[in-house]
Amino acid sequence: MKFQKAFSFVIGMALMAPISDAWAEARAEGAIVIRDKAIVYSSSDGNGTRDVDLPRGFAVSGVTTQLGMDSAYQFEEMNGRLHVAYLTLDGSGQHRSLPYYGWINSNDLSQFTYACGCARTRYDIECYPFAQLGFFTLAFQYNACFKEGMNKKLAELRSIWQQENTPPKSVTYPETSTSAEKPLNNDDVVALIKVGLGEDLIISKIQQAPFETFDVTTDALIKMKTEGISNTILNAMIKRAGQRK
Repeated sequence: MKFQKAFSFVIGMALMAPISDAWAEARAEGAIVIRDKAIVYSSSDGNGTRDVDLPRGFAVSGVTTQLGMDSAYQFEEMNGRLHVAYLTLDGSGQHRSLPYYGWINSNDLSQFTYACGCARTRYDIECYPFAQLGFFTLAFQYNACFKEGMNKKLAELRSIWQQENTPPKSVTYPETSTSAEKPLNNDDVVALIKVGLGEDLIISKIQQAPFETFDVTTDALIKMKTEGISNTILNAMIKRAGQRK
């Protein structure tokens, strides 16, 4: 009888070994919330919610259900929403609670995979992402395999978020240049005279204007003379027009 029990135990362990190895090699799915106030819906369609929204950086596990029971910890998708299981945050910011379930828009999540080697819990569920905090408590935390995948994905995302929020080390702004000023023309000179600017100021403006389109033809000079433009100013205009390249 003792021999039979020992033999049965050995056979049982031999049969369990391949399963354990398979679990270690299998991969399940989790995700990180990538925007603040991502809504957790109570169903895969409609707007009914648990009145819960999750912050950016929050971790969730994928879950697939059949007949109302968990059958796998990979995401099932319906109507653009992913089925998730998650733990709420405690006062220290750690994921510690009973598991909750819901649906989140797929574009609010960035997915990752994690190994199933930590799935051996009291529930003996393949790829189970949670670990009970203690025998006398119903609270759970994410197990080591899930945390490994979660932390790796979080590091990638935080690097991206930091780059998005960090301004360039040096920003070159276009210099304000007087070249944006419109070219000085005959009408501008007449207008300066009419507002009472003195000859010296007007001549300085003629000499220092970045651009000019003076018309110094005979007809144009005659017209300006009838407008009361002095010979000194006309000479300055002619001289400046002659400097064109």
